[in-house]
Amino acid sequence: GIAPAGSGSDLAESDVDNDNDEAAEGDKDSNEESLNMQVSVGAAAGAPAGERAAAPPPTGFTAAAAHLPPGASPAGVPSATPPGVGLPRRGAAAVDNKVKAEPQGDILPTAELMWHPSDVAVKPIVLNRRIDKVSEPRFDERTLTFAPMPLNEVLAAPQNELEAFLTQIYKSVAQSASLNEKVNTLGYFETLCMDTGAANMLINSSLMLLFVRMMRTSKAPALRIRLASVIGLLVRHATYITDELSKSGLVTALADALRDRNERLRRRAMAALGELLFYIATQQEEGARTPNADPTQWEVPASTVGLVTRLLRPGEDEITQHYAVKAIENIVTHGGEWAARFTSQDVVVNLATIFTTTRVENLRPTAVSALSRLLRHSPAFVQLVVDRFGVRFLVSGLGDASAKVQQPILNILNLAVGELNARSRALLSEEGSLVPALSAILEKAPSVVRAKALLCVALLCKLHNRWLQLVCDSRVLMLVDRLQKDKEQYLHNCVQAFQATVVALVPTITDAISVDVEQLTSRKGSRAQSAGSTRSATPGTPGGPASGTTPTMQLLPVLLHLLTAAPFRGRVVDAALLASVSRLLSAAEGNARGGAVASAELRPQVLQVVEALSQHAPEMLGQVDAVLAHLLPTLSTLLSTSLSGDCRFLCLKLMCDIILLMLGEPGLYDVEGPNARDPGSVTERLNAIVKKQLLPVCPSLLDDEDPIPLYTLKLLVALLEANPALMSDAAGLSLAPRFFAFLVLEHTNNNVHNVRLCRMIVAAEGVVDDAALREHHVAEKVAAVLAYAFDNSVEPFMEPVLDICRALLRRTVEAVNNGQSEEVIGAAVLVDTAPIFIEAAAAPDLAMARVAYECIYLLRQVYGPETALSLLTPAGLGGFITAVEAFEEDTRAGSADVALHTAVLDTLTECCKVNPSPTHGVEMSALVASLQRLQLCCGSEVGVSISQALVALKPLA
Repeated sequence: GIAPAGSGSDLAESDVDNDNDEAAEGDKDSNEESLNMQVSVGAAAGAPAGERAAAPPPTGFTAAAAHLPPGASPAGVPSATPPGVGLPRRGAAAVDNKVKAEPQGDILPTAELMWHPSDVAVKPIVLNRRIDKVSEPRFDERTLTFAPMPLNEVLAAPQNELEAFLTQIYKSVAQSASLNEKVNTLGYFETLCMDTGAANMLINSSLMLLFVRMMRTSKAPALRIRLASVIGLLVRHATYITDELSKSGLVTALADALRDRNERLRRRAMAALGELLFYIATQQEEGARTPNADPTQWEVPASTVGLVTRLLRPGEDEITQHYAVKAIENIVTHGGEWAARFTSQDVVVNLATIFTTTRVENLRPTAVSALSRLLRHSPAFVQLVVDRFGVRFLVSGLGDASAKVQQPILNILNLAVGELNARSRALLSEEGSLVPALSAILEKAPSVVRAKALLCVALLCKLHNRWLQLVCDSRVLMLVDRLQKDKEQYLHNCVQAFQATVVALVPTITDAISVDVEQLTSRKGSRAQSAGSTRSATPGTPGGPASGTTPTMQLLPVLLHLLTAAPFRGRVVDAALLASVSRLLSAAEGNARGGAVASAELRPQVLQVVEALSQHAPEMLGQVDAVLAHLLPTLSTLLSTSLSGDCRFLCLKLMCDIILLMLGEPGLYDVEGPNARDPGSVTERLNAIVKKQLLPVCPSLLDDEDPIPLYTLKLLVALLEANPALMSDAAGLSLAPRFFAFLVLEHTNNNVHNVRLCRMIVAAEGVVDDAALREHHVAEKVAAVLAYAFDNSVEPFMEPVLDICRALLRRTVEAVNNGQSEEVIGAAVLVDTAPIFIEAAAAPDLAMARVAYECIYLLRQVYGPETALSLLTPAGLGGFITAVEAFEEDTRAGSADVALHTAVLDTLTECCKVNPSPTHGVEMSALVASLQRLQLCCGSEVGVSISQALVALKPLA
C-alpha cells in the first residue's frame, strides 16, 4: 500500500485508481517532452544534459553549490523557514535585530521593551504537527523502476552517479507510467527532501521544473497531492532557490491548486504556497535593505494573496485555514511591503473571528499570534478590533490557560493602550477584571508573559492615575517584589521599566493632590468641597472619584502604597515629594486657608503618609536641601500648632529619625568644620531650625502625652551631644529643672535619655549653679537611681549615672578647695553608695571602672572617715571581694589594669588604717582569702599592695 506523505491520512486506493484515466491525457504532453531529459545537478535548473556549470561541484554534494552566487556558502544563504528545523535565516535574524530584550543601559524605556524575540520567531509551515498530523513518507521498494538509494548515499555519491540516479527518478515520474508508479516514486523522493543539502540540490534541478509542469497539467488529485507535498518539503528545507524557478509558474500552479475541490490537495498546496510566499517575502525584504542587491525575479499577483486571505473566511476547512493563518503569521512578522499586502480590514476581522470561534485547540494561538504581528505593523487596526469585538475580546484572552494565547493578547493590549480612542479607553476602564487578570498572570505564567503583563500595567498607569490606584489596591506591588528576584533578563528589564514609570508618576500624583488641596483650602470652604466631591470623570478617563470623595482622597492611598511597597522603597522620596508632604501636613492641620474643612478630610490619610515616610529617613539624606527648606520647618511648626496628639507624635518621630541620621552622617553636621557658620551650610541651617523652632516648643512637648516626652528627650540628647553649644539655649528655656524633676524612680520620663541630659547639664560649666543642684536634690536622686540600676543590672543607666556622681563630687571638691561648705551640693548622700563604686571599679568596661574608682577617690577627699566606714560595712567588704575576684580573673587572662588594681587595693589599706576596729569576721575572712589567691598570680607591683592590705586587715580580722 502506498501512503503518500503530505496528506492528513493515507490516500484511499480508489482515489488513485479513479485518477489513472483522468491523469493519462493530462500528463501526455509533459511525458513526451521530458522523457529523454537527463538530470544535471551541476547545471542551472532545466539546462540540457551536456551543459554544465563552469565550476562543477565537488564530490560528496551536500548543498546547493551548483547554484550559489559566487563566494556564497550554503550555510549562509536564506531559507524559507527557520531551522529549529533547519539552518539560520537571514530574514528571521533581520527581524530579531529590531527587538531588544537585553539591556542597553540602566533602564530601558517601555517602548523598547514592547517586543521580545519570541514575538518574531517563526515556525515551519510544512510538516507542522500543530497544524496537521502528517504521516512519514512511505513507498513500495519492489515496484520502483530503479534501485533506491538512502539519503546518505545520495549525498555521498560522485556527481556522474548522482546525475544518473536522479535521471532515473526523472524518467520514472515523467514517463507514461501508471499513476501508482508515479505516486510511489514521489513517495520515495520525499525521503530525499528533508535534508538541507539535498533540498538545495534538488529544488534547483530540472526535477523541480518537471514537478511544476506536472502540477499545472495533471488532473489527478492523488498525483497533485504528492507533488504539492514534495514541492512544500523542498521549499521548506532549501536555503537557496535560483531565480530561474520564479519563471516556472510555481506560484500560479500552487494557487490554482487552492481552487481545487479536493480537501487534501488544498491543504498540501496551502502549506507549500505558504512556505514559498514566506521565502519570497524574506528575499524581497532582505534585498530592499541590502544596497546594490540584485532584484528578485519572483512575482506574486494580488489574486494569489487574495486566495490565501479568503481561506480565513468562516466555513473553510480548518486545516487548510490553519496553514493559511500560519503563512500570514510568518509573512507579516517581517513587516514592510509584504505585511501591508496581507493587511486589510477583512484579514483583521477574520483572524479575530477565528480566534473567538474556532474549536481547534492549536488554531487559536496561531490566529491571535498572526493578528498580534499584523497589528504591530498596522497599529491603527487595533481600534477596528475593539470596535468589532469589544474590549472584552482582550480581557478574556488574558484568562486563557495557554501562554501562547496570553502573550499575543498582551501585545495587542499594549498596543491598544496607545491607539484606542477616548471612548474605547473609557470602556476599557470599566473592565473590572483587567487588573485582576494581569495580577493572575504576574503570579503564575512564564517569565516572558509575566514581563509583558507588567509592561501592560506600566502603560495603563501612564494612561491615567486611576489605573495606578487600582494597581495599588491589588496584589501587583507585592508580586513585583517577588519578580525582582527572577533571573530572566527581559523580565528584569520590564520590572525596572515598571518601577521607573511609577516613580516618574509620583510628581504627577503630588501635583494633583496639591491642586485639590488648594481647592479644599480655598476661601469658598464647604462650597469648594462640595464642588470637588461631585466632579465626574471625563470621557476616556478610568472612572471619576467616588461619591463624596475628592480625587485627593483617592490619590493619597496611592502615595501611601508606594512609600510602603518594597519595590519602591527608597525610590519615590525626592525633593518634590517632601515639599508636597509638607504642604499636605499644613493643610491637614488646618493651617491653610480652608481651616477645619481641609483638616477633617486630609488628616487621617496624611498622617499615614507621614508615618510611612518615617521609614525612609535614610533616603532623605540625599534630599537634605528639601528636608531643611520644607519638611523640618513644617514638622517643627506642627509640634506647637497641631491639636492632634497623633499628628504631634508622628511629626516628632519623623523629625527625630531625620535629625539623628543627619547628626550621625560623617561630614554632614559638623560644628567644628571650616564652614560650620556659613549661612548655607547644613550645620547652620539645622541649628537655626533647632534654636528658633524646636527648642522653644520642647517645654510643652515634655508635658505632652506619651510617648512624645520620650522622643523629645531622645532628640534633645542627640542634639546637645552633637553640639554642646546648644546647652545654653536649652538652659535659657528652663529645661534643666524639668530634666532633674524626671530623675525620680517612679517618673515615666526617668529614662536613659534623661539621665544623659542630666549628665551633660551637671558636667557643663555655667549652665546650672551648685545651689540649683542642691535645690533640686540632684545628689539624692542620682544616688537612688544608681542604687536601683546597680541592684537590677540596668546596664544602660550605669555609665551616665556614674558620670553624674563624678561631676557632683568634682564640684564638691572644687567648692571645698574654694573655702565653701562640703554640703554646697548635698553630695554627702553619695557616701552610702561607696560600696557600689568599689564593686563597679572592677567592671569589664574599663572606662566605667575608672570613673567608679574616681568617685571613691573624690569621696575620700571630702568625706574620708565616712567613706572608710561605708567601705568596711558588709556591703563595702562584699564590694571589695567582688573587685578582688575580678582582678584575679583579669590577671590570669593577661588583661589586668595594674594601676587600677593597685589603687583599689591601696584604698582598702587606707580604709583599714582609718578604722582599725575589729569588724565583720565572715566578710573579712573571705576578703583575706581572695587577696591571698590574687597574690599567687599577680605581679610584684600589685603584690606589694596586696601585702600591705593583708597587714592592714590583720587587726580587723
